[in-house]
Amino acid sequence: DEKLEKELFDAFISETEVADGATPELRAIRQRIRKLGDGVKTKLQLYITSPTYQKYLQDSIVTVREGRYVIPVKSEFKGAISGLVHDRSTSGATLYIEPMQIVELNNELKTEKLNEQAEALQKDICRFYRTELDVTGNIGKRYRRQDEIGTPFCLTYDFESANDNSVTVRDRDTMAQERVNVSQLRQYLDSKIYGW
Repeated sequence: DEKLEKELFDAFISETEVADGATPELRAIRQRIRKLGDGVKTKLQLYITSPTYQKYLQDSIVTVREGRYVIPVKSEFKGAISGLVHDRSTSGATLYIEPMQIVELNNELKTEKLNEQAEALQKDICRFYRTELDVTGNIGKRYRRQDEIGTPFCLTYDFESANDNSVTVRDRDTMAQERVNVSQLRQYLDSKIYGW
């Protein structure tokens, strides 16, 4: 089918990158990511430009540590800005702090980035298997919903997936769970489904 072939071709920018317009859901997720990222940076900019806080900062910049937006605070002023310490400079002179005021926004941003990766993975594997993406509720409820409709395997893209490029594959019949590298996912599923 030429139409399907064109849709698939247009969905991918490269072998590893899915286009914003690949699905309406992916476009919406990426718009939320941009909006949340801008919101976090705007709030952190208030710290950087505030005369009250400038004296505590090592630098007037917003940076990222452990996937979260933070500001560099002089270690001697650790308690001056209430927040979570995500990193420390090699010299120990700088702490990278996520102010408490933006923790929830950063959490939302991290969740949306996770959803983005799950959506991109789903778009990639739907070329080979019938798939459904579910990001609602907790994981147990998602598994139960999929069990009820007879889904043989569930893939879980979680916060660890961003670090190890792997997903958890859950077998409905045995309840066994295995971590599988995304690059070997198709081969793994083919072996489980078709016995190859």
